Amino acid sequence: MLERYYCIGCGNSKSKPFMNWILDEIGICRECCGEIKTTKDMTFEGKEFIDIVISPFLYEGIIREIVRAFKFNGQKRYGDFLTALATEYIKNTDILDEYDLIAPVPLHKNRLIERTYNQSDIISKRLGAIMSKEVNYTSLIRVRDTLHQSSLKGADRIKNVKDAFSVTDGGFEGKKVILADDIYTMGETANECAKALRIAGAEKVAVFTLCKRVIKQKSGLI
Repeated sequence: MLERYYCIGCGNSKSKPFMNWILDEIGICRECCGEIKTTKDMTFEGKEFIDIVISPFLYEGIIREIVRAFKFNGQKRYGDFLTALATEYIKNTDILDEYDLIAPVPLHKNRLIERTYNQSDIISKRLGAIMSKEVNYTSLIRVRDTLHQSSLKGADRIKNVKDAFSVTDGGFEGKKVILADDIYTMGETANECAKALRIAGAEKVAVFTLCKRVIKQKSGLI
């Protein structure tokens, strides 16, 4: 009897010849893999306190649905798979090799109770295992219970996360830090985290996310 694996894209059970990527008992089938949209160069210029951003996937289509299931619907195991898949797409990029350790973007305790887990912790743990890097889960904290960034626009997004993060000890002093999260949109949250890390003495901050959300501007009539 052929081994079968659950495709987290289409939700079907398929045998190994029809799967493209597998981790344990789940994966992405060949058909769904063809629908994954990637960012062209994988890397982007950072904001004020960020040196570089690495995001292999576009937050669209099948990846958007999988990430949302991971983030909001309790599918914790999807995080391990998505992180492993993302690192496959950036394996020819050696930019992160020089960095010392990984820190997840923290949730406020109220949001953590609501979700039961921090998706960024799961991403960081798998990324750390793949890259053989230490993960500091506790030193970077969120000091304010902010609103969902996705519910805000423009200046309100900046105001919402301003000074919302702090570092509790000297664990980042002189270190080059990879800040890990699921989605990079405008970068306000990541930039505020990076600011806290820099204040705490971090030498450099790179951001690694599974995907990048592209905000499409509405074109006006000429």
